[in-house]
Amino acid sequence: MNFAYFNGVLRSTIFPPIDPWFAGGYINYYYWGYVLVGAPVKVLGIIPSIGYNLIIPTLFAMTVSGPSACL
Repeated sequence: MNFAYFNGVLRSTIFPPIDPWFAGGYINYYYWGYVLVGAPVKVLGIIPSIGYNLIIPTLFAMTVSGPSACL
């Protein structure tokens, strides 16, 4: 589901983005996070499947390192 929505956001030319499962429909879900992580993927020209697999550990690492920087 996450990868399908990520692809929907990357392939869409308008907002709200296209729904990958409902032809002619729009995503009726929170998609702003996909836009935030999809923008660098689109700008850098990374293949979406590779970009998605890089985003997951990056978000985890940022989440773990964030609180430790405050100590």
